[in-house]
Amino acid sequence: EAGTLAWRAKAPAADFRDLYIGGRRAARASGPPPPDLALDGPHGYRTSLAEMARWRDPAGLELVYRVVWCHTRCRVAAIWTDGDGAHIAMEEPRFSVARTKEGVVVDLPERIENAYELLDEPGEWHLDREAGVVRAIPLPGEDLRAAGAVVPVLERLLAVEGTPDRPVERVEFRGLH
Repeated sequence: EAGTLAWRAKAPAADFRDLYIGGRRAARASGPPPPDLALDGPHGYRTSLAEMARWRDPAGLELVYRVVWCHTRCRVAAIWTDGDGAHIAMEEPRFSVARTKEGVVVDLPERIENAYELLDEPGEWHLDREAGVVRAIPLPGEDLRAAGAVVPVLERLLAVEGTPDRPVERVEFRGLH
């Protein structure tokens, strides 16, 4: 089973995409999309890989796209068996926007991220949002109890604002880590 070598801990936040272990950015569990993945209407995909319908926490999955200079992520809403395969419905309205924005329209994803079933390499981690649990596979020789983990959750650490009439002046920052 995937993740049998993984350590498990309570998630420090409800939702996050980055995890630092021992000062290094850990890789989120990921893998390539099924080779026969194809668009199936305006809101999702179809694949012959019916086992995807049995994956844990499909709403925690993200499909990752790289089109020209744009890096787009779209969440999965649900996966269900469809005949001899599976249908993947994407979360809206993000998917429709990504499919119709001018110049960088997404088609097929580069990879799938945050699937428990893809947690299979040392240095990878997975967030089970529903259960509030993080799982990580340590690198060889790494002790996750001693390494320390950091989840960045702040969107803004500091804001410095001024106006043309009252500009911000003579500000210096030291010792930030």
